[in-house]
Amino acid sequence: MSNADIIAHHEIPLAFEPDAPMRIGTYLIGKFEALPSRKSIKRSIKLGAILLNDIPASTSSWVKKGDVIKLRNLFQKPKVIYQLSIEIIYEDEYLAIINKPAGIPVSGNTFRTVYNSLGHFLSIDYHQNFYPQPAHRLDSATSGLLIIAKNANTRIQLGQLFENKAITKTYQAIVHGHTGKGGLINFPIDGKAASSKFECIAWHHTQNELKFSHIILQPLTGRTHQLRKHCLAMGHPILGDKSYQRQGWQLRRKGMLLCSTGLSFKHPETEKEMNFNIDPPAKFAKIMRK
Repeated sequence: MSNADIIAHHEIPLAFEPDAPMRIGTYLIGKFEALPSRKSIKRSIKLGAILLNDIPASTSSWVKKGDVIKLRNLFQKPKVIYQLSIEIIYEDEYLAIINKPAGIPVSGNTFRTVYNSLGHFLSIDYHQNFYPQPAHRLDSATSGLLIIAKNANTRIQLGQLFENKAITKTYQAIVHGHTGKGGLINFPIDGKAASSKFECIAWHHTQNELKFSHIILQPLTGRTHQLRKHCLAMGHPILGDKSYQRQGWQLRRKGMLLCSTGLSFKHPETEKEMNFNIDPPAKFAKIMRK
């Protein structure tokens, strides 16, 4: 097995003392950015992509302190490149930051994905036994900043930064109602603690008596669909969110108004402080002017 086959690893702390024996699928929830849900963890285990102490894990595997868990590369170079041009915010030999358009999945069992388009617009060293891949995920309907790893070592290091919460992600959203100035959202997701910060930067009262707030969000934990679920939980669902909404609170043909607008982290190779910020799509301002 080459180094390019491993894209992330995690060592269970020696202080790990669960109340009851724990299977690997339960333990891995929230541990790998590339595996955001129970479904993705279970699928990776069945595909042999999860190694427990260098042996392929099964869904019945138990974990203990000191165990080393590795995630093998599930991606393969696309047979056909999707001819989609995406804005590159930053690129060097190790990584790239791109502006993902809304409506395009990052990856998945479909041709029209960001992953399948990387060979169209990135500079790629094909002498490496590694094809560039996203270091984290954005929902298909979410637009904005996405980190792409261009070699295996950088992919592993980015995974460690995410695991150690050393990458700060900032989002902007338009939500229903008037949220107030801001605060902390503490609302469990899938039985796990989850926290997000938000700040209202503008709110608007339309001619049709609709109230909208333009807010900045920062997830402090990494649960699946965390920001979308947290906005709904505080009574202010994101405009255009088809999954987490209130009946009748939809705007047609606008898409979901959630955008990843900020990333801050230390470059895993050069150790330079990296800070990226973009404006959300123009439709954000248009909605707030109605």
